[in-house]
Amino acid sequence: MWIGTSNGLFRFSLENKELAPLPSKHNYFFDLESNIGITRVFEDRHQVLWIATTNNGLFEYHADTDSLINHVHDANNPLSISGNQVRAIHEDQTGRLWFGTKSDGLNLYERETGHFIQKSSPTTLPSNTVYHILEDDKGAFWMGTHSGISRYNPNNENFTNFAMHHGLQGLIFDINAHAKTHDGFMLMGGAMGVNFFNPVTIEHKPYEAPLIISKFEIFNNVKAIDINAFRHFDLEKFSNYISFEFALLDFTKPEANNYAYQLQPFDNDWIYSGTRNFATYTNLPPGTYQFRVKGANSDEVWTSDELQIELFIPAPFWDKPWFIPAFFLIAVALFVIAWYIKVLTTRRREALLKQEVDQRTKDLFEAYNQLEASNQQVEKHNTALRQQRDRISRQNLELKIHRQNLELMVADRTRDLEEAKQRAEESDLLKSAFLANMSHEIRTPLNAIMGFIDLLETGDFEMEERQRMNAIIQSNSNTLLQLINDIIDISIIEANQVVIRKHPLNFPAFLDEIELHYKANRDAKEKGVPIVKQLPANNEDLIIHTDQGRVKQIYSNLINNAIKFTDKGSITFGFKYATDQARIICFVRDTGIGISEENRQKLFQRFHKIEPMSSRVHRGTGLGLSISKNLTELLGGEIWLESEPEKGSTFYFTLPLKD
Repeated sequence: MWIGTSNGLFRFSLENKELAPLPSKHNYFFDLESNIGITRVFEDRHQVLWIATTNNGLFEYHADTDSLINHVHDANNPLSISGNQVRAIHEDQTGRLWFGTKSDGLNLYERETGHFIQKSSPTTLPSNTVYHILEDDKGAFWMGTHSGISRYNPNNENFTNFAMHHGLQGLIFDINAHAKTHDGFMLMGGAMGVNFFNPVTIEHKPYEAPLIISKFEIFNNVKAIDINAFRHFDLEKFSNYISFEFALLDFTKPEANNYAYQLQPFDNDWIYSGTRNFATYTNLPPGTYQFRVKGANSDEVWTSDELQIELFIPAPFWDKPWFIPAFFLIAVALFVIAWYIKVLTTRRREALLKQEVDQRTKDLFEAYNQLEASNQQVEKHNTALRQQRDRISRQNLELKIHRQNLELMVADRTRDLEEAKQRAEESDLLKSAFLANMSHEIRTPLNAIMGFIDLLETGDFEMEERQRMNAIIQSNSNTLLQLINDIIDISIIEANQVVIRKHPLNFPAFLDEIELHYKANRDAKEKGVPIVKQLPANNEDLIIHTDQGRVKQIYSNLINNAIKFTDKGSITFGFKYATDQARIICFVRDTGIGISEENRQKLFQRFHKIEPMSSRVHRGTGLGLSISKNLTELLGGEIWLESEPEKGSTFYFTLPLKD
């Protein structure tokens, strides 16, 4: 047995006379004080348990799958349950489920779709509240509400409402206070007692009461009273403040009578005024109006025939149809008369003006002749002045051009001097930085070589340790040798004494040698960065005419830089054919730290060394890329790069296929 309380739902064993908790994963809901008020528990014909709550919606529990679903109202979903205060649960004769809520009406649940269909509204169901539901033998629902009993026919969705004047104990009924006897009688309990009735014997015969207009006033003066049939009234001009009082002659519960009225064509639709039985209109324009009114008694039975009266408010003379044409004709006549008077006046004025103009013209002609003679003298003086002005203007223009040329020469000379000064300062800074860096780069491998040689001479080491020290000495010796070679190469390039010795070269085999050399590179192995060769298809017979040593020097500089700045990922080198088929494009690609846009312009300048991160210093002289650029150009190609910070860089250089 299930026991619903104001503080949760509990299962009780009738056999053991004690609480028997449900073995379920939903232990937060069952058999636990959960602050959830339970209003009704119902098991339908499919053994599904439905639990209504005070404010937490409706719960649906399937014991076979231990599934618990909470149905709550969603304002954005019209197919959700209409409210969370569920009070009644009922399964009808056909197996359909119905749920009653407080203030949110009656809901039908569709099992197939999981949708809730709202079947009532405040206009059809008193207070739109359902506390309990009983079904009679004909399938009609008898529902206890907060405003009496409502009978609902699910077939035609018709509501019939019963109030205290129908014999009820009171308007307010209680939750779960209902029962149906075996012989069809129904019991419904409320705040004032219990109603006991047989639904078969309840007949509702609606009574349609007569309707009258009890008072018709104009400016608060009574025009007519007790109008119960159609009448026509001709009102005086400006009688545009009118009021009506009307009454439904049903005295069963007169305070519950409702009314609706409409003044055509002033009102677009019926105005439902509820229990208010009067209407007032002000400032009505002239015209013909029909006032219509209808009423409904406490059983909400509306009168089938509305009561109607007709009003006519005459228009003043300026609103008559003939007024505008007459006014227009008078205005046109006045305009024509005024225009004719103006024309006569204008003609007289024109004659006087003509006489004055003739005399003035004669005087002006004489003055003109005198001025003409004076103008000839002035023109001669003006001609002389213009010639003198032109000479001065030409001289000023020549002086201005000369001054501008001098200013441009001074500006160009100043700019050249400033640029020369800046280049000299940069050269001094670069040389100073180069010497400081070079002393560090030479001293570091020499210190390592001398230190490990001293250790080997004075210490007693195992063979493996000696081999590791020898490898360090060899690595630093190679670094020192490469440094000296770079210095010699940049000196030869500065002196323009580089000798290029071109010979036929099997390029794929040449790249195989480079790959074999770098497979043993200790720095790459320690970082775990593989060095991969990438060649195009059909490359076995590629022979180019170039300087093998210089090409190898370029590849070595680029690959060594890639190893230096790549801590993870891979390094790829190789070549591909250019689109013009006259060159090959060699490349070295890494997944290192990349190069920013502002540093790419300085990258191939000699003595420039770029440190991407201030927290880490990389060894180098800043000569490798400058040497590579000069050697590439001497071999007849060009060098460039593509890079993205934190993702890597790709260096490209081209070699011609034919000498």
